[in-house]
Amino acid sequence: VCVLLAASIPIMQSRMENGRVTIVFEDGGKRAVALRDPETIDDWIGSGYGKPYLEGDGRPQPLGRNTHAVLREIDLGDTKAVRSLILETFTNETLIGLLGITVMQEDEKQK
Repeated sequence: VCVLLAASIPIMQSRMENGRVTIVFEDGGKRAVALRDPETIDDWIGSGYGKPYLEGDGRPQPLGRNTHAVLREIDLGDTKAVRSLILETFTNETLIGLLGITVMQEDEKQK
């Protein structure tokens, strides 16, 4: 699963779990991924100069002049049917927007 996220995160909320993406499977199982600034997500305006400062997983995607979103790939492991996706925000004054979701399936020929 790939998710495209844009966030507004005050500098005082860095280095803590700002949010979480949880994928719920049809069998009741879950896969959760923490969103921490700047390890796995960063502010959509970046450093104040529009430059991403993301340190870890994720790929910055330009949205326009001096803005960006972060593309995160979430490995689901075994092939399972996805029931839902939950986006939660935990820290004060933090906004996280879900701009897009793509569910990818492996090509049967590659297995």
